[in-house]
Amino acid sequence: MYVSCTLVCLSNIFSFFLCVWLYRNLRITVYTSVILTVGTFYRDDAVNIILIGFRGTGKTTAGRLVAERLGWEFIDADDYLQEKAGKDITTIFDEGGEKAFRRMEESVIAELCGLERRVIGAGGGAVLSKKNVKNMKKGGVVILLEADAETIYERLKADVKTRSQRPRLTDGDLHDEIVHLLEYRRKYYHKAADFTIDTSHLTPEETVQKAITAFEERLTA
Repeated sequence: MYVSCTLVCLSNIFSFFLCVWLYRNLRITVYTSVILTVGTFYRDDAVNIILIGFRGTGKTTAGRLVAERLGWEFIDADDYLQEKAGKDITTIFDEGGEKAFRRMEESVIAELCGLERRVIGAGGGAVLSKKNVKNMKKGGVVILLEADAETIYERLKADVKTRSQRPRLTDGDLHDEIVHLLEYRRKYYHKAADFTIDTSHLTPEETVQKAITAFEERLTA
């Protein structure tokens, strides 16, 4: 009788600790799976991270690092557009103007936002199109990377791609263009964004951590 009761008690204790172990480990496994494999979303069709913002805010650098951390693929929308068109953006502007470029951009954004497990770096002016914003909001978590005009100016001066591949969008010098376009686009950026990160004084690694944290918060909200 005594032995039987002892065995029953030990069995109950073992079962209790087994349940605790399973709960803790399964919970961690499921949570990790949600973050890394994106099995559950705050929106059923939100399967990407879309980075928006002006040139020089860190979309490409941070985007590549975020993708690496998640085991995803990074796609620069402007680079993808140029590959599909077989010509650089400056040539597209010269031949068809900004309207032609924006039409092509809408097609590219729609295509990329229909993919899964991608970190997408959208062009700086992509948010000017309501169609683009709709597709981005539908296709993933939209994170705005921003910086002050002086920081962007210093970064773009050192960027070879800016000098060789990006067309001028105003008649002013680079600094004036940055100030003007930032002011004009600010409301579009903030309206489109689910989260905003100011990268002015952040390292790429710090930006990446904030972006992933924002993504996780949205997933678990």
